[in-house]
Amino acid sequence: MKRKTAFVIFIVLVISFSFITDVTAQYIKRTSDGLLAIGYNSNDSMIECELKDQEIIGFEATFIMRNYGKKKIKFFISLDNPVFKEENVKRIEVFNEDGTHATFSLKAGETREFNINLEKYKISGGIRTGVNITKLM
Repeated sequence: MKRKTAFVIFIVLVISFSFITDVTAQYIKRTSDGLLAIGYNSNDSMIECELKDQEIIGFEATFIMRNYGKKKIKFFISLDNPVFKEENVKRIEVFNEDGTHATFSLKAGETREFNINLEKYKISGGIRTGVNITKLM
């Protein structure tokens, strides 16, 4: 009987810790300004890149971001991996057809899925595996 009680207490503590951690992270994001208010979960993301002779010939990225803040935020996105900085490989930059940086935005409290591909955007740079919000407008 003591083992069952200990196991139940353990499960309750783990669930409580997980809940408290999530609530704390959301509180920190909600009280942050600018880009710090944006949340990104890599588990909800997918990036596929096809190269031929060191050029990107196929690219698709899908990821979900949330603005926990109280103001609309406009930003640029680059796809990056810190490991490649040592190898001087450029991060992937996302541009509009006219060559300007593609601008993305999230309203206060908004959660949105972003889709980046070669049909909608021009892509420049090397292979990357993470999402990095690079500049607030």
